[in-house]
Amino acid sequence: MKKPRKRPKPLPSREVFRRVKRMVKLVDREVRVGLEVRASLEAANTIIRSQPGIYYDAASCVSSIQGSQAMFLSLALAKLFELPHRSRGETHARRYNRSDVASIPLLVRLLKQERTRQHLVRKARRWTPMLKHSGDKNAKDCGDAIAAAIGAYDAFRKSKAGRSAMRRLQLFRNKLLAHLLVTPPLRVRSTYGELFRLMDLAREVVAPARLAIDGMNLDLPTYEKERVRVANVFWRPALKAAMSKEAQ
Repeated sequence: MKKPRKRPKPLPSREVFRRVKRMVKLVDREVRVGLEVRASLEAANTIIRSQPGIYYDAASCVSSIQGSQAMFLSLALAKLFELPHRSRGETHARRYNRSDVASIPLLVRLLKQERTRQHLVRKARRWTPMLKHSGDKNAKDCGDAIAAAIGAYDAFRKSKAGRSAMRRLQLFRNKLLAHLLVTPPLRVRSTYGELFRLMDLAREVVAPARLAIDGMNLDLPTYEKERVRVANVFWRPALKAAMSKEAQ
């Protein structure tokens, strides 16, 4: 007779709260890096597409830079959406509990726990002690932020395009990024569209999560807009010089 699996011992609440607080800061930092790289990719691509058919000697160098940035963005997203592999016979819960990985799926998993929500809502009541009667509003804002982060992630996971983007990213990480295979699998590399959709999801999760956990109201759209401006400041003169007749 097969022995029933032992239920994994839950993490102590103190450890859960510590992980959530540490994890959201690491994820926030990586999301900002990803947004900056995407801004550079989009800025350069927009300029290049606006001048089709132009041949210039530096084209291969520009292509290498773009490819390197796309690879870096793929690596950043692979880290952001990592789910640790479990050993044979090990439950997912046990594997995630013993993992030291900081990622969006693991952060959302902890945010879904009722004890985490209750802890964060209690903390939110003390966000603005200088403002009387603000506790209830802060608690509601915290609960709404948790729901928004979870909702964005779950909706993406339930969509066909979302599942495909995540599966392709995982295959890319496991089959191409970590190994140089003699016969690489087909259609493993993520498209720009898939990378950008995953980047949007990361932004949509981390902003409300950071509000719920730390009381910080992130303005990531404004941050990304500034990264796009800076990218254009670099790429416009760089590509103009590369495409000039003198450079050919």
